Amino acid sequence: MGIPRMISETGASLSRKEATVEQWKLTLEELKRDQESRYEALSEAANTLPSNLKQCLFYFGLFKEDYNIPVRRLVVLWVAEGLVRQERNDEESPESIAEKRLKKLVEQNMIQVVKWSPDGKVKTCRMHIILRDLWESKAKDANFFDIDSNSTSTSSSTSSATAIRRLADHLDKEHVCFPHIHGNDRANISDFKSHYKDLCTFLSFDTREGDMPGDNIGNFFHQGILRRCFQGLRVLDLERVFRPKLPESIGKLIHLRYLGLRWTYLERLPTSIYNLLNLQTLDLKNTYISVIPSSLWQMRQLRHLYLSENYRSRFVGPKGASSLTNLQTLWGAFVDDGDSVDGLYWLTNLRKLGLVFQLAHPQQQSLLALRISKMKGLESLRLVSIDKSVKPSSIYFDSLSDLENLSSLYLLGKLENISNMYLLVNLPRKLTDVTLSLSELNKDPMVELGELQNLKILKLFGNAYSKSVMCCSRGSFPVLEVLRLWKQENLKVWSVDEGSLKALRELEIRRCDNLKEIPHGIKHLSFLRSVTLTDMPKNFTARVKKNQGEDWYKVEHVPSLNIIPLPDVTHIGEGSS
Repeated sequence: MGIPRMISETGASLSRKEATVEQWKLTLEELKRDQESRYEALSEAANTLPSNLKQCLFYFGLFKEDYNIPVRRLVVLWVAEGLVRQERNDEESPESIAEKRLKKLVEQNMIQVVKWSPDGKVKTCRMHIILRDLWESKAKDANFFDIDSNSTSTSSSTSSATAIRRLADHLDKEHVCFPHIHGNDRANISDFKSHYKDLCTFLSFDTREGDMPGDNIGNFFHQGILRRCFQGLRVLDLERVFRPKLPESIGKLIHLRYLGLRWTYLERLPTSIYNLLNLQTLDLKNTYISVIPSSLWQMRQLRHLYLSENYRSRFVGPKGASSLTNLQTLWGAFVDDGDSVDGLYWLTNLRKLGLVFQLAHPQQQSLLALRISKMKGLESLRLVSIDKSVKPSSIYFDSLSDLENLSSLYLLGKLENISNMYLLVNLPRKLTDVTLSLSELNKDPMVELGELQNLKILKLFGNAYSKSVMCCSRGSFPVLEVLRLWKQENLKVWSVDEGSLKALRELEIRRCDNLKEIPHGIKHLSFLRSVTLTDMPKNFTARVKKNQGEDWYKVEHVPSLNIIPLPDVTHIGEGSS
């Protein structure tokens, strides 16, 4: 049982009883016994965990107890640390193995899910609060952190210094490392090597505004590298640290596997960074880095490359046969000419591809489509077409049917051309998640999309459909669970036949200003759990007013009906990876 559920059940129990001091005391004793028994059960289960799962659990100690950890971040950190390894001749990726381990920890109530993705996967999580002290103690006993909890001294005595393996900077002034990272007195640094000679992981959570966080990080690493520290560093995660001043000497950290610079707004990378030949993940999402030099392709171990889509990080692909056979993710790259399109030819092992392209001629887009069609292992594809003024432009793709393993597709750009209806007809059959944004389709997309037997999530954003009438016919969308209709400005009539959308659980209608009413067929959707009307006209929301509105009978069976007034949103974004 999670904490919120426990609180609500306790409140419900108390509401049925007399609110006396004695009753509160009895309830408190019950809570204590319940908490103790739950702790004992979880503790016993924890002791029986295999060592590989224990190591993964230890890692949660690097994050604050109230910090919601993104799974996309946790998974690659586990892999970079070597906590998850791919077995020889095993086709399953380390990242997939890591996700399965996280799932096991969730199933055993060791980890709490904070937020689920629409596809049913864990998006953010944290360690169960009643287990945290236990696991931090076990981690220290196992020398996972190697921090002497009794030592907060800044003494330069080597004998009193503790070698640290994994360090998370949470701006704790009592921490032994605080003066080294944030102290103004740089003279007292003779114990750098004794503290940091074995450091393999450094995470910073210094998200303060201004130049100080970036300066502190720069000074700390400059001093450390100067003293030949950090030589075994595998993980350097500076996500949300404002413009960290990475020293040119960072190229000496040759064992580095993970470099996280997401949301740092960094403007340039040190030239020596391309000496990091063991790097597995380079995350530059939401930075101002616009050019990625060709020397990147020397990083033969690179698995995940995240670039800044909004700042148009220009992609320069390899000129010949690529050594990047391990590259699984290329996300946020900007393509604007034939050379960069040709560079995709060698990246045939990608599983996730996100591109922004500025290709005015259909022939160039045809070449791009051809390059993408060769990526047989592709599972997730995001394509954004823009013109020179950065406005949505046309997408000229005839088919994606060769991508037999594709499960997630995001298309932002005009599909009003008649040939693009062939694109919808020839979509891969394994698709589970489809997003169409600013497509301006002139034929009802529900006809073709409804035939996708595995589709669970459908999002139509920003005039994806340009006509006024839309229909979900009987038998269509057999397993669809999530449907979002955002800003379909021309849509007036939407009908849902009985027998359509029979698995739907979540429906959101946002800024469809001309839609007249909720479809009558919604009343037949027995699995529907949530209907959200966001920034819809008052006359529309009035129709679903409880026990009074004309359409109340259509939604009265839905457990959660939410009416939310919100401002308009922009649909051109960085994407969720």
